[in-house]
Amino acid sequence: CSHTVLAIILLICLISVFKHPFIYFQDISQALQLNDFEYSLILLSLYCGNITSLFFGVYVNNLFKSRYQGIASTFTFISGILSLLFCLISYFNTNSTKDNGSMLQIGIVIYGSIIAFLYKNAASIAYATIVGLCNEWSAQQNRGANISRLQLSWSISTLLYIPIGFMLEYAFWYLPFLIFGIILIIYTFIINWGFNFPSTEQQNETDDNRSNSGNIYKAVSDIASNFTQLSPEVQANISDLKTVFNKQISLILLSIFFCSIAQGSFLITTTSFWMEDVYNLETSQVGLMTLSIFLAEIVGSIVMASISDIFGIFFCTFLAFTIEIISSLIILNCSAFIGADIGGLWLAIILIFFLFVGWEIFFITQVLAMIEFGPISVSKNIILLSNFGIASIAKMIGAEFSSWLWFNGHGLTVLSAIWLICNILGLGCYAILYQIKDKRHITNEYMPINDGGVNDKELEESLLN
Repeated sequence: CSHTVLAIILLICLISVFKHPFIYFQDISQALQLNDFEYSLILLSLYCGNITSLFFGVYVNNLFKSRYQGIASTFTFISGILSLLFCLISYFNTNSTKDNGSMLQIGIVIYGSIIAFLYKNAASIAYATIVGLCNEWSAQQNRGANISRLQLSWSISTLLYIPIGFMLEYAFWYLPFLIFGIILIIYTFIINWGFNFPSTEQQNETDDNRSNSGNIYKAVSDIASNFTQLSPEVQANISDLKTVFNKQISLILLSIFFCSIAQGSFLITTTSFWMEDVYNLETSQVGLMTLSIFLAEIVGSIVMASISDIFGIFFCTFLAFTIEIISSLIILNCSAFIGADIGGLWLAIILIFFLFVGWEIFFITQVLAMIEFGPISVSKNIILLSNFGIASIAKMIGAEFSSWLWFNGHGLTVLSAIWLICNILGLGCYAILYQIKDKRHITNEYMPINDGGVNDKELEESLLN
């Protein structure tokens, strides 16, 4: 439907701004005249922004009330401005000399980290709000498919690695930030038009209320009056936030923590270090290599769109972990017995493909699980932001593991062992979750989980095995 298409376009822009700096780790760090550690601090600030966006989102919900279109529009505009501000680092580099070089590097790290931190806060809130909007306006039987389609935005943004690679090699490093920033600012006004329709809850309200709910100007103008009631409502929202972390949600978050350590590590390792240090690929060639990641994410999204509403979250989770564990195990054995090149570039690309297929399926599944197991009374974007926050903490750890343990390819065996262990632990969390999934009181807060008609006994035996 139209709102899903508009959401995909917006998410592509939001994701693309600070997605490629991970893939082109070495290229952008050299362009900014920073060493690996200094540049990693800017990337870590992105993860910190994801974490703080969880708590910042509580205040945002109270300021904007139920005007979610206003939230998406406002924070998309802020994201676009911050993307443009990041380009100013190029001005610092032009004034670099031998005398002030070290001080400028510190200034670049501080400035870049602040911009990246603020961007991730704004973009995460806009992202979670758009996903929540699409969930809210999707039919119950189509929610899994629509959320899976939203993940196409991540896949399409991966395809943009190819032109970005040529931009970095033949043009300027800041050109992608400039382009996406301008698009986000323009798209701010499209959001308010594209999502200007009532949700299920709003259908019971008057026509005047429904027409005003999508108006960003009305939402922003009401912020001042909302401050007077903010304190007690924020306390209530924080109390609601505590109710999110029931046993089931805690297991899901623990699983995403383990798996995000693996993903944060293999994202940088397989796409940047491995390709450039071991296989000596140029920047544009790395971009072409990411076609395998694009295809993997497309395959994962299509698979989930086809099976998520039929087989349920536990079958999909088991499928994802099976792919991840087998791929990690192959890399572990090949790197141990053959070396960092594991027998050739094509084998590496095939294994990268399956690593990202497994991650894509898992990521979509755990979003569905968070929505299914989360309390109905708590805003969906708060539930999803808690997921992103935990994932960001874990990805920080995984990214540092890669930078510390890579050793020019000699640490691939250790890193692949970490990926294997983390995925096994994540599978264990979902195995426990399956055992306790419906040991709750059926109230207005919680509803039993539909497993899509899968035979419980057979699935239980598969997970335990």
